[in-house]
Amino acid sequence: MVIALVASVARAQDGDVPREDGVIDAWARAIAEGSMPRWTGPRVAWTEPTPRPADDALVARSWRAPVAVHGADEARVATTLRALETAHAWMASNGWGEPHSDGGRGGGDELDVYLVDALPAAGRFEEPEAAPGESDEVPPRWVRVGWDVPIAWASLDAVTSFATIDARSADLASCAVYAYAQAVLAQQDPAEAPAWRRAIGAFVAWQVTGSFGCAEDAIAAQQAAAHRGLVSHAPGSGEGGAMLLGAISARHDGGSGDFVRDLVQGARQWTWEGEGLRAEPDVWHAVAHFLSLSRTRGTWPRLLEEVAVARYFTGPRAGLGAGAIAMMRDVPGEVPVARVEWARLPRSPYRGELELEPGGSAYVRVDVRGAPEGSRLRVWLRGEHGVTWSMVAVRLDASGRELGRMRTPIRREPRAYLPIELDASVAEVLVVITNVSWRRPDADEPDENVRGFRVVVDRAAESD
Repeated sequence: MVIALVASVARAQDGDVPREDGVIDAWARAIAEGSMPRWTGPRVAWTEPTPRPADDALVARSWRAPVAVHGADEARVATTLRALETAHAWMASNGWGEPHSDGGRGGGDELDVYLVDALPAAGRFEEPEAAPGESDEVPPRWVRVGWDVPIAWASLDAVTSFATIDARSADLASCAVYAYAQAVLAQQDPAEAPAWRRAIGAFVAWQVTGSFGCAEDAIAAQQAAAHRGLVSHAPGSGEGGAMLLGAISARHDGGSGDFVRDLVQGARQWTWEGEGLRAEPDVWHAVAHFLSLSRTRGTWPRLLEEVAVARYFTGPRAGLGAGAIAMMRDVPGEVPVARVEWARLPRSPYRGELELEPGGSAYVRVDVRGAPEGSRLRVWLRGEHGVTWSMVAVRLDASGRELGRMRTPIRREPRAYLPIELDASVAEVLVVITNVSWRRPDADEPDENVRGFRVVVDRAAESD
């Protein structure tokens, strides 16, 4: 009775004092927002949620892991489910996290993977629209990842997600691991660039299965277009970034993937106010920051340089380079190489017609067999202004094995010169030129620091 009386008096008093609705709320909100820290860094906009495929097929739910597979072919569904269970076990036991419940959107709380006859067109969550000047070429892809709704109760930015796989994939098991990793990463960090999701997904697929699965075609395409960046805003980039992660893992965790996991987890964030999602730190930011703390392991420009050389030593050349990265033996495709013979020097194999994106590289191989004793190979680089250039010369024996390398300082100087001493053991010299830009890469934004260059290769006798 007393409570009812007080409530009625309060209602009467409120009615006696007319006020504009929402004034108190707006005032309280202004005080709260004024006292909270505000994020002034970069943001990315929410993309449109992704429609799920029509679900009128067989569904197999795992009792070992929170995953479910939807598909028409029972054998393919079973193969996919086993691979998803393996992926879940590896990622969970290695600290990559568990998938969030999707609230029954696929008929249960599990992470859903759909096997379809043809993939839907990619949206901006998967492939951003190419900016003017960016390549719009997209390699064949067998996996799509979509999201449904944000997860309000998560401690960091998160969404519910699912994956769709083209059922015609030849390596369905590796594709399933690749898809699962991307879907979990999308849940954990919806602001991260899709190119990084693909790179990390390919890295995880290789860690779990020893194969890049359905990322192989895209990695081979990026190898063939070595002048382009591995992880950038361009819609065709991403999968080749697994090579960057493989190099980081070989350097810092002995190939276990633990350091890469910590980089990825360290790039997650919480957007507590404002529109869109906080876009920093991202994976590129985490890589640059942690490498800067490692005084003996170099910086991100040196990482790009190291990976540029390692990309040459793939496939049949794997293991021939110094400090070989285990992953490179399984990388498909080869980088394009301009070939020059000692007898035909001087030569300029690149005269500005090829432009390098940030992180992109060009390769020249000089056959020096027949060079007189005491000869030197001389290499000049002249790049366009505004970026930082790297040039590395690798001496190779007759079997293609690395004998040693030398490099120019990485600096914002468009000119560089390397004199390479030759002896009887040197059969060829590989020259690798890389545009490392002038700033840290950012896969959320187009990078206009594409530059041309010219390289001249000449010979000199001992008397010179």
